[in-house]
Amino acid sequence: MAFDHVARLFRDGLAAPYWVLQRVNEISARSGYQRSVLALPLGSLYSLDDEWGAGWGRTTEELTAVIRDACNDQLHGRSADDAARSQAITAFLSSGVVPEPTKALLVRALAAARRSVRELRDAGKPVAAWLGTQSRYGGLRENAATVAVLEIPELTAEVAADYAERFPDRAGVLRRMLDCLPHEPG
Repeated sequence: MAFDHVARLFRDGLAAPYWVLQRVNEISARSGYQRSVLALPLGSLYSLDDEWGAGWGRTTEELTAVIRDACNDQLHGRSADDAARSQAITAFLSSGVVPEPTKALLVRALAAARRSVRELRDAGKPVAAWLGTQSRYGGLRENAATVAVLEIPELTAEVAADYAERFPDRAGVLRRMLDCLPHEPG
């Protein structure tokens, strides 16, 4: 498929990020903007070129990272929904953390938080109280704990409201995180 070829060229360093966006728009237009094409990881980049260098939205580096992730997802057969969820979780975990943690560190922190939540729930202990203790540490530890608790449907709304109140500057990453949950908050 054409998207796979574009993704391979980018992965191999033979295509620039903006060139990828231009090809995505061309391929999407030639398909008549079919949902099946736009649902692919690279198809999800359609119209992202509007944001490139426009002075609003994400930086060139952030957009390049989105393109890189989409190319990897395209080549590894992940859906656009999987890619969006991965990007939302990564952005949330990294939010407010300087310097930005590596993916390996993000994965370890989230795995540890999910494990703790599972153990607490299995023991019948309150997860919300545990989240409060993790919040004292801040940074990646707090963000990972928050993701793990947001994934519990009955706690999502309360935890999201608390996080939004404490970190109003992170409303965008919180919204993207909530949009990727398999359940509605509440």
